[in-house]
Amino acid sequence: YRSPRIRVHRQEKELGDVVVLALPYMIVFQSKWKKMTSEDLCGDKGDLYKSRLVKTMHKAADQFKELASSVQQKAIVELPQVWFPGSNETYKFPLELVDHVVPVVVIDFDDPDYANPDLRTCLRPRVSDVPNRVKPFGTVHSFLFKDLLRIVDQMFTIGDLVTYLMKRREMLETGVAFVQYSEMDMFALYQTDYPLWEKLV
Repeated sequence: YRSPRIRVHRQEKELGDVVVLALPYMIVFQSKWKKMTSEDLCGDKGDLYKSRLVKTMHKAADQFKELASSVQQKAIVELPQVWFPGSNETYKFPLELVDHVVPVVVIDFDDPDYANPDLRTCLRPRVSDVPNRVKPFGTVHSFLFKDLLRIVDQMFTIGDLVTYLMKRREMLETGVAFVQYSEMDMFALYQTDYPLWEKLV
């Protein structure tokens, strides 16, 4: 669902940019575009641009607060009947049916070196500073848009994506320290050498 909204005190609030229901899971994406390039991150003002990138991730995570309140209050969301293309019909979905919310921040910016694994910019794998209301959700995943597209392209079902996100959360919450983090290397490890993945966890 794109930008589903919920009415709060006579105002409409957005739950997320994209919401995917795979009961009892709900994956919620908040996306941000930054007007910058990978060259900015490597230039003289690289530290400034990196701090702006982190602030953008925190800002996106902050947007999950409305979702957290709605889930806690067991609100009912009106959603379009997407299984009838072209239909204007809606249905009421009770958020109490959701047991696990998986929050995902997606960041995009211009990276002309993305095709080169040695030069592409890597993003922190999760948002480190999240609002208290959002903390019960657990890890707030963060992805570069291009990385997420490649990962989803390797999935056969929504269950595959949910499983990967839960396994990724498990890995990130072990406190493992990454000397140099690469999202695609981590995903390749998950895909090709799961016994090693389990050992690292």
